[in-house]
Amino acid sequence: MHVNLHEELEKFICKQMPKVTSVNKAIILSEWYETAVGLYNHFNNNNSRPIASVAMHPEEDTIRNSLLEFSIKKFAVSNIYQTFGLNYEEFIQLPSYVCKIMIETAFEELRKKSKVAQSVEEEFKDLETDK
Repeated sequence: MHVNLHEELEKFICKQMPKVTSVNKAIILSEWYETAVGLYNHFNNNNSRPIASVAMHPEEDTIRNSLLEFSIKKFAVSNIYQTFGLNYEEFIQLPSYVCKIMIETAFEELRKKSKVAQSVEEEFKDLETDK
């Protein structure tokens, strides 16, 4: 069943909302918010997760898919330590524009090394086929 949350919320708050305490209003608005943003649908009568409002939802995870995770992956993939000799803690202390330049430079170095390795591999293949 599709519910127009904005329309229902307006109708409920402006016209039909009974007098309740500020705590109950906060709970009601919290449930509306969680339903509206897709964290948990409080209006589908599904009691399989009775304390869903306090559960950690993937959408609320501030670590996964964060700038922290992104920077750690970039550090590892671009071989910053091997290229510049900096560990992760030293790297993240640098200004972001310096980190960006270092990552781009490290990727360029990786591409160069990859091309050289590919060239050497092709030369070895050529030598083997010449036998």
